[in-house]
Amino acid sequence: MRATTAVSLLVLIGFVAAARGVGNLYPVSQFPMYAGSAGPSTAQVMVLRENAYLELDTFQSLSCESLPRLDAQRCDDASPIPYLARDAEQFIRAHPANGGTQVELVLRVWGFDGKTRPAHCVVAKCTAVPR
Repeated sequence: MRATTAVSLLVLIGFVAAARGVGNLYPVSQFPMYAGSAGPSTAQVMVLRENAYLELDTFQSLSCESLPRLDAQRCDDASPIPYLARDAEQFIRAHPANGGTQVELVLRVWGFDGKTRPAHCVVAKCTAVPR
């Protein structure tokens, strides 16, 4: 066996041993955020305008009356993915609207187990300016 092959094998064995030993430490992370189940339901922060669900980026600005922490909101047994809810909240706070149309900020519910759930829950009343 050539020396470079032997060194390569030793490095590979060492890397595998390190990955097993340290668990979730970069660069040998097992990426557990992708390993879990979505659960029986989840929710997405959306805008409801004239009975249509719209993504937040459909609007250039939004102003909401008493906007709560979106990552702490629940609708029945569904809650939003925390980092997406925080991104939505940051977008709303960073792009206040002057005028616009009345809309509702809602948690749109997605169920995966066949249980009957509400389609959405209103989180805040808002004014929005479309793009």
